[in-house]
Amino acid sequence: MKAWLNLPNALTFSRIAVVPLVFALWGNGYFLLATICAGLAALTDFFDGRIARATNQVTMTGAILDPVADKVMVTSLFGLLTYEGVMPGWLLAVAVLRNVSQLLSIPILMWWKKINFKVRPAFIPKFASAFAFVLVIAGFAVAVPGEKSALVHVVQSVLPAAYLVQGVLELQILVTYVPSFFFQILKGSHDTFE
Repeated sequence: MKAWLNLPNALTFSRIAVVPLVFALWGNGYFLLATICAGLAALTDFFDGRIARATNQVTMTGAILDPVADKVMVTSLFGLLTYEGVMPGWLLAVAVLRNVSQLLSIPILMWWKKINFKVRPAFIPKFASAFAFVLVIAGFAVAVPGEKSALVHVVQSVLPAAYLVQGVLELQILVTYVPSFFFQILKGSHDTFE
């Protein structure tokens, strides 16, 4: 079996594969099932890296696929929540700008410049991804049509502040991590994209 064909990478890839399923379920009125699928996919972000390290199955494919899967899932589901009127458009725009900027750096470094680099997520980008997954689930709970429970009303009341926090995180990553590490790797003064 090829080294990249392993359970951690399969879990990571499932985050990408679940996106069309969530859209299909949501679009056909299976709101709870769509929310559960999104929640389970978000949990894979917690387990894939831990399983890879615990079983010595860490691969370059997995290191690159993990942030790609996070970005595909987050931006897609942020888009759905913006369409449903639950998430502000400005947050989607900032998240797309940050995520696309980071994603474009990978093919530039790997295929155009042919620079070897490592991927090691720093705390703030990792926290921003985890918080984005929480916002997705919270947003789905609020977006479900029908009578809202008291808990959902509480979630709905704190979402604007949570969106602001996520927006600040996205902007900080965009203006600090993306340019600094990308240009350091291009200059040859650093070999790790954090």
